[in-house]
Amino acid sequence: MSRFNHVPQVERYAVSAGLHTKTLTFIRPQGVCPSIFNERSLDVFRPLSVSLGKSTVDVLIWLDWDIIFAYTTYFTGAIQHDHFMQLAADVVQSGLAVVSHYSEGFLIWNSQSIHAEPFDIHREPFVRPRTAAFTFPEGLGPYQMQSALHAAQMRFFEHHYVSPMVAKELLYFRAFLEPCELKTAGKHIRLYPSLTVHQNGVFQMHFRLMSNGNLISTRELIDDFLNSPMSVATDILVPPALMKLDGRKLIFEDEYYESRRSALRQWQRLENLIARSVNRVEGGPDSFDHDLISLDPEGKGEGAPMSLTTVTTMLSNALTTLLNQPRIGWRYRLLGPKKARYEQGEFWRGTPNVYLLSMRNHPPTASDIHSRYAAELGHIMSRSKDIPGPQAQKHLGESLRSAEDYLSYTGQALNLFVYSRSGRDGYEGDDPNANELIYALQSHVDLVDFINGSLWQCEERALLHAHLSTRHFPAGLEKFRLTRENRTRHPMSSPS
Repeated sequence: MSRFNHVPQVERYAVSAGLHTKTLTFIRPQGVCPSIFNERSLDVFRPLSVSLGKSTVDVLIWLDWDIIFAYTTYFTGAIQHDHFMQLAADVVQSGLAVVSHYSEGFLIWNSQSIHAEPFDIHREPFVRPRTAAFTFPEGLGPYQMQSALHAAQMRFFEHHYVSPMVAKELLYFRAFLEPCELKTAGKHIRLYPSLTVHQNGVFQMHFRLMSNGNLISTRELIDDFLNSPMSVATDILVPPALMKLDGRKLIFEDEYYESRRSALRQWQRLENLIARSVNRVEGGPDSFDHDLISLDPEGKGEGAPMSLTTVTTMLSNALTTLLNQPRIGWRYRLLGPKKARYEQGEFWRGTPNVYLLSMRNHPPTASDIHSRYAAELGHIMSRSKDIPGPQAQKHLGESLRSAEDYLSYTGQALNLFVYSRSGRDGYEGDDPNANELIYALQSHVDLVDFINGSLWQCEERALLHAHLSTRHFPAGLEKFRLTRENRTRHPMSSPS
């Protein structure tokens, strides 16, 4: 059972359907780092060991973990304020997202009609709060309520770690989509996507993969979960609105077809295909029902290989469509394509953020974890279990944190955070789902990614203004050219 689906039965979290008018309260940790309330005592677990001749070696077994695949890119210019506010509503009205949280204090959702109600931290102005309270609007469905809870937790830690005076000026909205599902050889993975769009044009895409309570080894963590979403998938299931918005951009904005009549026929074909290919997925007693559609609905197996990058490209196209509103129907036939107001940037970066929350025989301090399991953590940092232990430790390096509550490592392949037992037990809050523990650190990562994305945007605009080649970008920054195959691919094929 994933923590996103699990609804806490704590009244003040106001998550269950009967508690819509309750108030959510967070308590800021007093120690060096926040930790999550532990549902079960880790002391009751006995260390799992295997016998190797006359010696016994502990096998590292992970109990609780999260991976957030984070992608950052940008539009080439800032978004006008009126367009930005409209976009925050359009992501919900179009069906792309179930909830949108606007940083100026509004929650937007769709329940037979579009609703926008106040939803923000109850606190003193320009003060980092020791406690914070949120009041949930009435009329939210279960999944919308859970998404609003995640938005509230992220907002709390943004105010905790970023100056409130600075945070007030950084306008953004955070939208939560229905789950996506990736199917690879022998594996079926569910990801929970979210979008964070900033008014300056930078936007971030997050795909959260959560443990389901099964005990796994380091090799399973790497091969089945960390690397699997990045490998070629046999099929990907996405919300129907995502495929429709992506197709609208490819057909009407990118001018793939030679004639307008051909484009309109292809658009009609796409709408009909989506209408008859939508599948209703029932989540069961501890999850939520949602609609999904396959990226290969006709089962032909044609088109470019699919991976998680495919979904990020589609999300970028969907946002561009909502901002530019390409002409369709008779307007397109009479007037042709409309000039795009906003263009996607040329560079993006994708980085997994791995959170290891508990393990069997959980050491009490971060130093103990590093000394005992440095090789195992090095394998995770290198994303391979097949390299020798000493070489894996070189990939790990030293922890960026000196306190004993958690370890923090960063590298080209990923960011890794490992909590000690004392780090988990030191938190005074009541959330049984580990969200606060994760978002307390993810807020740091998001801020760094936002700054990097803003820098790339400024550099690209400067180079375009100076008519310079993109090869003159400084080599010290890690950037990757955003592939543009999706601009020429057939809209009914699998996105690249």
